[in-house]
Amino acid sequence: NTVTPMQSLCQSGGTSWTMALRFDGTTPYISVFDVNNDGLVNSDDEIVAGVRYGDAMILNMNLLGDNLYRQASDGTVDQSKVNLGGGETLGRSGWREIFEQ
Repeated sequence: NTVTPMQSLCQSGGTSWTMALRFDGTTPYISVFDVNNDGLVNSDDEIVAGVRYGDAMILNMNLLGDNLYRQASDGTVDQSKVNLGGGETLGRSGWREIFEQ
């Protein structure tokens, strides 16, 4: 996810994008996101590297099967379908950077 805070120091909030890239940093060969919001990821969905998340920042994200769950700074939890290429999913599905104090 990307997080872009508001430009003004006096405003709270911001926006986010959820990104899906190949290991070499290029756009996927297949549709990953349910771009047309019909509950399916198929050939009707445009092949894109990322989708914008409304008018809030994504605070947390997790995958469960072919469902992507995102918790936003405005308190909402969003669920959408994703296609990560099929097959068995192994290993890490997300991470957080840890800063030393």
